[in-house]
Amino acid sequence: DRDEAVLGSLTEIGSGGQNGVIEAANGLLLEDGKTLMGQGVVNAPSGEFENQGFVQGNGTGIAFNHLVTGAGDFGGSVTFLGGTDFGNSPAEIGIDSATFGPTNTHVVEIGGLLPGREFDRVEATATLNLGGILEVRTIGLANGFTFQVGQSFEIMTFAAVTGDFANYAG
Repeated sequence: DRDEAVLGSLTEIGSGGQNGVIEAANGLLLEDGKTLMGQGVVNAPSGEFENQGFVQGNGTGIAFNHLVTGAGDFGGSVTFLGGTDFGNSPAEIGIDSATFGPTNTHVVEIGGLLPGREFDRVEATATLNLGGILEVRTIGLANGFTFQVGQSFEIMTFAAVTGDFANYAG
């Protein structure tokens, strides 16, 4: 129907605004209030998939070969291979089970102490499989915020975790 795009053996979505997924200047945009569900691979033609809705990876899940941005949540199983920079700077993203593959760079923005408002956080209800690079960036610091020695930021919560990031930047 109009509110769901279902991935099959080959589903082409893009120009024309089909199923709430439209081709935007920087790639594909899943609009707020829309759902993308199924299993398969998402290749954004211009290099970015912006999720402002809800992505549900069924069966073997959905893999993203390009940068994934936006403040939308993810259900089921998803794999990130081309980069993640969640939020509308910053955000708290809900995920069931996710793999951050070896080619992925996961960007976390920190500008204060409040999760989802001043720094990015991923909240997984199941397992996170970590790999690739974790890159931390500072953003417009909130209300004169300055970092203090010994402060920590819980950037991921999960029921279980496997692996680790291969490298860190920032």
